[in-house]
Amino acid sequence: MAEIASTTKKELLVVDDEVALCKTLSTMFEERGVTVATATTARAALEQVRRKHPDVVLLDLKLPDSSGFIVLSKLKAQFPDLRVIIISALSDEKTIQEALQRGASGYLPKPFDFERCFYTAMGIETVDLARLRPNPKALEHVPESVATTHHVLPIDWDGRTLQLVMPDPLDAAHCEELTALLGCAVTPLAAFGGDLAAAVRRSYAASAYSPLTGGAPATEPTARPAAIPPEIIQLVEHLIQDAHANRATDLHIGIGPNGPWLHERVDGVLRDVPVIPLLRSAYVQVVMRVKALARLDTATRGVPQQGQMQFPLATTTLDLRVSVLPTACGEHLAIRLLEPSLLLPLTQLGLMEEQLSQIKALMAKPAGLLLVTGPDRSGKSNSLYALLSTLNTGHANIVTVEEHVEHLLPGLTQMPLQASAELTFASGLRAALQHDPDVVMVSDLRDAQTAFLAVRTALTGHLVLGAMHTIDSSSAITRLFDFGIEPFFLCSTLSGIISQRLVRKLCTACRESSTVDASTLVPMGIEAPKGSGSVALWRAKGCAQCGNTGYHGRSALFEILVIDHHIRSLIIKRSPGAQIRQSAISRGMIPLSQSGWQKVQAGETSVEELLRVCGTEPH
Repeated sequence: MAEIASTTKKELLVVDDEVALCKTLSTMFEERGVTVATATTARAALEQVRRKHPDVVLLDLKLPDSSGFIVLSKLKAQFPDLRVIIISALSDEKTIQEALQRGASGYLPKPFDFERCFYTAMGIETVDLARLRPNPKALEHVPESVATTHHVLPIDWDGRTLQLVMPDPLDAAHCEELTALLGCAVTPLAAFGGDLAAAVRRSYAASAYSPLTGGAPATEPTARPAAIPPEIIQLVEHLIQDAHANRATDLHIGIGPNGPWLHERVDGVLRDVPVIPLLRSAYVQVVMRVKALARLDTATRGVPQQGQMQFPLATTTLDLRVSVLPTACGEHLAIRLLEPSLLLPLTQLGLMEEQLSQIKALMAKPAGLLLVTGPDRSGKSNSLYALLSTLNTGHANIVTVEEHVEHLLPGLTQMPLQASAELTFASGLRAALQHDPDVVMVSDLRDAQTAFLAVRTALTGHLVLGAMHTIDSSSAITRLFDFGIEPFFLCSTLSGIISQRLVRKLCTACRESSTVDASTLVPMGIEAPKGSGSVALWRAKGCAQCGNTGYHGRSALFEILVIDHHIRSLIIKRSPGAQIRQSAISRGMIPLSQSGWQKVQAGETSVEELLRVCGTEPH
């Protein structure tokens, strides 16, 4: 059982002349986060209550210096709201009634079940599963699938409040989620005398033949209330539709000390979104709704979860990837919005003519390793899919190993890792090699084993496409060295490396002309036109059309490192990545900054945006 949350932490006084029992009860309650004091006499008990002001007193009726009834009467006279539970070997009805009439909150005849004692002290009603007969109306209010998933048994329903037997009725987060899921107030109860899961199965099986169903097995009662209120369903739809309308690629729904917040990532940059009042009052219900749509375990909290779902729009269907993270204030959602129609062909990625020719030449090779590199959200997946689409002519068997399949391409064999808990990139790549491939794509060469298998696959006559998280093209070679790949293997297999970034495009409705001091371009490795101290360019302004950001849409920057005999000579020497990069630039490679400068000059983006994306390090 989980420790009691700090907001509900109790202080307990055990009054009994049996020292062993006091010690046992102290250990049990303290393990559950309750502060415990003990007393063996009536006099000590009254002194402890006056001094410590406990929340609960467990009181024996037979004490060496007084009757427990006298102590009970004194306690209730001085502290009317004090919760006193009688624990006594006397179990006759007369004694129990007298204790209750004098103000006792409960009566536990000895010997008692310690779990039942704990919950009784905490003010949680306990029920005997062996004798329990749930109200059919309560069972109708909660679908059996919900009861099974959340490990609860509904036993009574008064039209406003639902009584639920739970494994841990002090789990406030679970109670809150059930309140949100079922759309009504919940009273948690504790159980003893049997297995809760078995009681759930037995109760729903019995209700299937109850008079309320006409004596026939019940399917899904048509009158059963919806688990999620309609306004919550509409709110979730509104949030996703708005994010798509705002061109967001990611929607973040979180909660902090000041309440819920919303962020949308538009053109690669996060921005705040106003929070409507309903989200503030129904945050947990929104999280539950999204988790249910993404087929995640709504009963599991405190662990990260990932899932997917389809979201239909008027003109298309979005593929939503959902990530749930537990935080100090509650579960946070990150939803990635993927639109299949946005898959771009190779010719529309933003490559220069020279770069496009280089990539086509690399793909024309029957075997080799072609890498696409860059940080997160730099467009690597789009480039990989564009490469696959170009290669997908019907004359090659193409197999992919992907963490998430973002776009389904006809004619390809695409293997998502999340489909099986036992699949990894390495094991998936091994399996792909048994499928008679001509081309293999691995969406992330993230470890030494996967990288080595990719190199070996290329060495055996396959064309291998892969992605890596590195800052530029030459850094990928260094990363492969770090993985333990020998230089002679790379010289035999590595054919080229594509490095990329995404920059925001200037809004053509509001961009304005400006001049830039040529000296500010030097840190980016850009040589300004000779004979001029300033350069005429464009800069962002902001209008209603672009959300006052000055930018609308994104474009990609590329650098293509072709592995020729000169680069191979540096690789075989294990030359540093910086040396390989400078050598490639001196031999004509267009670096990322120069690719961006071309777009700045064309008025597609701004110097400020290029500086944000590429930084001030020489390129």
